[in-house]
Amino acid sequence: MTTSDLGATTSRIQIKRIRQRRRVRSAKKYIHPSVKSKTKRLIDIAGAIVGLGIAALVAVPVAISTKFNNPGPILYSQIRVGFNGRTFRIWKFRSMVVDADRLKHLVSNQAKGHIFKNENDPRITRIGKFLRRTSLDELPQFWNVLKGDMSLVGTRPPT
Repeated sequence: MTTSDLGATTSRIQIKRIRQRRRVRSAKKYIHPSVKSKTKRLIDIAGAIVGLGIAALVAVPVAISTKFNNPGPILYSQIRVGFNGRTFRIWKFRSMVVDADRLKHLVSNQAKGHIFKNENDPRITRIGKFLRRTSLDELPQFWNVLKGDMSLVGTRPPT
């Protein structure tokens, strides 16, 4: 592998000249110290417990509204990639109709790049619009924080 193949990652890889060609000698993975911090984990646990308490209060009216508005499961899950490439199941209150992924072809992508976004997505239920606007659909993710899949502070797991 030549250095031109490495692109932007060369800042973390040591390069050694061997017979007039550059080769990768070893790769060092940088991990921010806060990732292993016990204090951060305690804050995550405390925040998740408080968040789950709030989620419990909100869950009953959300569940009733979701079932009344569009029959199907109350929670929605997706597989996401977390720290060190470990996959986990992320939870949300369902804000779209059942089998929304199957109906994606009916909606045009208004965003650029890999993100799929549409302002007036017909797959979003009435209660789902409210949940998304207020971010209440994200409350079940406190369970993921409590389990250690996610953290309260940091980047979101990519879809």
